[in-house]
Amino acid sequence: MSFVIETADDDQRAAFLATCRCHVADGGSVILQRHPPEWYDAIEPIERQLDDGRTFRLGGLSHPAPDLLAATTEYTIGDRRWTHYFVSKRLDDGQLEKALEQADLTIAEFIDGDREWVRAIPRPL
Repeated sequence: MSFVIETADDDQRAAFLATCRCHVADGGSVILQRHPPEWYDAIEPIERQLDDGRTFRLGGLSHPAPDLLAATTEYTIGDRRWTHYFVSKRLDDGQLEKALEQADLTIAEFIDGDREWVRAIPRPL
């Protein structure tokens, strides 16, 4: 699940995670992606040219409220362009665990060293 748990809408996040819980069996896992909490303090506009000619840009950065980041991504392939405006909410480890608990899930492990990828499992009874 690519960054959708970082929605600025707390009720929407709860619904996403509740849906995950409904679809994972006991003993199964939910894989979630989030930006590491410190990313929100360090992010700057970027542009990447990929080897196949695609371009990725991240810009229009603002902080409309504490722990919120608003930005626009732009993808270009040849003469085609797609933009996406989003607002993302920082979830530190404690906030993430609390959101998971509300959906009857818990953090099993961080899959990578920067804590971007999370494996969550159903909470034990």
